[in-house]
Amino acid sequence: PLRIGAAMAGAIDEVHTYQRSFGADDVASLITSVTAPAPAAAPALQKGATSIRAATAQTGDFDYDRLKLEDCIVSPSETGYADYDSRIRELPYNSCWSAYLYVQDFEQDPDSGNWRKANAKRPASTTPVSKWWGKQILDEILDGVTEPFDDDDAFRFRATWIIHSYLGDETGNAVVDGAGTGLKPTDLKMFIRLDDFAVVDEDGRVKYSAGQLSGLPIQLMVDQGSSSPTTDCGDAAVTAADVSEWRTHPDATAIFHPKLPASGVAVCSILPVVNIYTDDGTLTLYLWNQKVLDEDGKTIGIRRHGSDSAYDLRWVPNFRCDRKVFGADNPDIEDRFGGCVNTRAKRVFVMSKSRDAEFVQVIDHIEEALNPNNAGTFPPRRPGHNWSTPSFPPSRYYGPAPQNKAIPGNWAAPRYNSAGQPNPAGLPLRRGEPGVTNTQNRKHFSQIEMHMDVGQPEEMHWLIPGNTPEEKEENQHRFYINYCKYYMPQAYRPSTREDKLPKGMGNQCDEYPFASTMQGASFAQGNYSVKALNGVQNRKQGDALLKFYGDYRVGEGNKFWVLIEP
Repeated sequence: PLRIGAAMAGAIDEVHTYQRSFGADDVASLITSVTAPAPAAAPALQKGATSIRAATAQTGDFDYDRLKLEDCIVSPSETGYADYDSRIRELPYNSCWSAYLYVQDFEQDPDSGNWRKANAKRPASTTPVSKWWGKQILDEILDGVTEPFDDDDAFRFRATWIIHSYLGDETGNAVVDGAGTGLKPTDLKMFIRLDDFAVVDEDGRVKYSAGQLSGLPIQLMVDQGSSSPTTDCGDAAVTAADVSEWRTHPDATAIFHPKLPASGVAVCSILPVVNIYTDDGTLTLYLWNQKVLDEDGKTIGIRRHGSDSAYDLRWVPNFRCDRKVFGADNPDIEDRFGGCVNTRAKRVFVMSKSRDAEFVQVIDHIEEALNPNNAGTFPPRRPGHNWSTPSFPPSRYYGPAPQNKAIPGNWAAPRYNSAGQPNPAGLPLRRGEPGVTNTQNRKHFSQIEMHMDVGQPEEMHWLIPGNTPEEKEENQHRFYINYCKYYMPQAYRPSTREDKLPKGMGNQCDEYPFASTMQGASFAQGNYSVKALNGVQNRKQGDALLKFYGDYRVGEGNKFWVLIEP
């Protein structure tokens, strides 16, 4: 329910993208749903909520990186009070939005049919409704005021909201660091503030301050939508008060309890709107940006009042919720059962050479792979090589000079090149099917028979005993064969075998992009790197990656990046 005046409970609220595409029908349905009257049984928001405070400490080992309202509130100096020129912050377990909104007279161009501000002198983009809205609302709130208003005056206020989501603990019935709160892994909590009400002139100067305004009912409603027919993302919540009451009690809170089936996944859209009532009708203002975005996040248009519903994506707050268990098959990883993450937040796996010294060799390897001048990494990417035959790796010695590789996943890389095209290095990694993609990628450089430098003096063949594929698959000898032993024999003990296959020294063949991703060796057409390094470090880094997957709900098909810090 939406509650007004609820206090935050515990450290969970006091404390460090997948994106669903909307078609025309989806957007039209969404717009209809938020403008419809709230059902009679809708719970009331509770007004007068306290501000969210930043925590000084965490009770556990997970950091939600909580935002407080003061972190998000847009200031006039940032926007010049421009309409819908908003401040937005997106983090995996937080989303916030803040903007000034205006109601002003508009008229329809008889030739084009487009809406424009009546007697427009000020270039600011204002909410394009209809010509009589400004007058109607000013009549309501300025009842009894003798000084006349003119067509350039506008009713203005600021709207700010923050949404918190949560991570499930090992039980799936509570949230990490949420003891005593009663919160569930897929709960979504919203904090909203409406303030800075005023009537302003064409230059933005205040003509009537908030203390002079009354008699205008303003309803705050938060609805929800789900991407899945089997998921209910919670009940709509609503509260209404006069503009004068909003001035004295500007805050409200809401909590949603999405209901997902076992192992279910759904995107919950949270849809806050303000409805302003006059004797002649209701004006609805959307508390999210009306920009229409493509899949790369570029603006391709702005949804205007009265226009056809736009395609692609709008900046609607979306959270991807799931009831899946991460880490259950690894005793070294804490189980994380359920949670919701902000679909617009980019999930970045951060590795630090100082903080993560226990697997610094792996970090060094990833850094080498992400270097634009990475032609010296193995296997060499020689022009003309057939990457569909991994049993015949490119030669260490022969063939055209190796080329640099376009290896993705680097959060620090520029997103676009000088031509405005996506930079391959900055493209995300995408997790594949657990247990399937890993095996497919690793069998592109390991656990396979290898035939090297065929027809040359250095010719070698590393074979797996057995006469059938099934026999070879069961033979443990296959685990000793990998590309690293061919390209970096110095990392292993000298071979005493006739086939010259090195053995031992505790090293493993590490790969980047990770074997768990759809950018791994079997998909990469040579744009990957392998390196022999310490096996203990390799396993610890693998555990850290799995913990990241669980903590940030990186499941099959989800995107993420890597970032290396000192």
